[in-house]
Amino acid sequence: MIYLLTLSKKRLTSTLLALLLFTLNANAEETTVAPQAPFWQLKTQSGDTISSAQFDGQATILHFWATWCPYCKVLQPKLVELAKKYQQQGVKLVAISLNEEDGALPQDELAARGYSFPTAVNGDEVAMKWR
Repeated sequence: MIYLLTLSKKRLTSTLLALLLFTLNANAEETTVAPQAPFWQLKTQSGDTISSAQFDGQATILHFWATWCPYCKVLQPKLVELAKKYQQQGVKLVAISLNEEDGALPQDELAARGYSFPTAVNGDEVAMKWR
């Protein structure tokens, strides 16, 4: 009985995967122009301006995060790994910090974690553009 249940789950998974791939392929053929990401411009912790215009035409991983977020802390090593893997193809990793507590220093927090990718601060309004 357990073997049949496992076999059925495998068939269901295979069927769903095939359906998903078919749907993605059908949608890919319909789309001719990639949608444009919303424009944003913010400051870094040090006061420098950073904006989406700096990354126009580049594949960019945009990471919304907060210093207090435990999920972000777990995700960041994988994002760095992904960016390094595709660095030769021009992929950039940029972060936008949001929903921070008073006195939070996001770039310092990233440096303490061993990361050097840039992060913009006070990105709450920008995050709302991506909803």
